[in-house]
Amino acid sequence: MAQGECISGKAHYFYVDVAQDNTTLYFSSRGGAGRPRLFYNPDQWADPTNAQAISRGTGTEQVLKVTVNRGRHFVSVLDPQGYEGLTIAASIDSALREPGEQPRDIVNACEQGLPSGYAELMPGRAQCASSGDSYFFIKVTEPGSALEIRTRHGVGNSDLFVSNFWPSTSMYTFASRSADNTEFLRIDGAAPGWYYFLLSGDGQNEGVSIQVNLFRPDRPKDHKQNRKLN
Repeated sequence: MAQGECISGKAHYFYVDVAQDNTTLYFSSRGGAGRPRLFYNPDQWADPTNAQAISRGTGTEQVLKVTVNRGRHFVSVLDPQGYEGLTIAASIDSALREPGEQPRDIVNACEQGLPSGYAELMPGRAQCASSGDSYFFIKVTEPGSALEIRTRHGVGNSDLFVSNFWPSTSMYTFASRSADNTEFLRIDGAAPGWYYFLLSGDGQNEGVSIQVNLFRPDRPKDHKQNRKLN
């Protein structure tokens, strides 16, 4: 899957079978000539009208990252004017794995403010959560943004559930469930809209802080062969 494949033409269609939930899919193109874009759809062959995520970059140097769950996912390489000698590659990673060698810490917001069981989160600002279950939300305004959600500090155990609707412990899109209050989840390729978080405690959880970091995408300078990408 991580090996590059050289392609030429105006349209190529690939699918990737993902075995685990909370997976980061990474697609890239480089080399050759043309002005291709990469389009992603979780349900059908992707095109500019139905894509849920679109690559960013300049010329043939394109990158597409999206967080997905298990199942089959579709990526298309398209350029109405055509491309030649383009190398495309794909890889996967866990969206639950912290970037870098050491997990990033956040401020202990419970030492500085009162706990809340329902609040809008401000990017880069930790919020103290109430004991038991707490609900939070944040708005994404730009396509292709990335969210990193972290919880730290306190006692007991809290699990994190995320969706574009109010999640529960049985209905959610993504989840991080460690044995303590140290949760992490990265959502790449986030579509604009509201994102909702449930921090579900075991009844003994107290003093837990939650923080969301929002990364806006760089502005791009640019815009059937059915085959499995190996």
